[in-house]
Amino acid sequence: MSLTIEVIKEKCVGCGRCVRVCKTGTLKMDRTTGLVYNTGEACDNCWDCIYACPTKALDIMEAE
Repeated sequence: MSLTIEVIKEKCVGCGRCVRVCKTGTLKMDRTTGLVYNTGEACDNCWDCIYACPTKALDIMEAE
């Protein structure tokens, strides 16, 4: 089973902590909105981003 990260935009405050700890490039910061988005790159499911997010704006879900 492959997992991916979902960004809950309503909770994201654009602090970038998750982007800084993401080793795979799955998460990036949108320069226009200042919010995080999933690039679609393969996630290694380390959960570092989940632990780094102070607002709980990330969720792990099964990849389609």
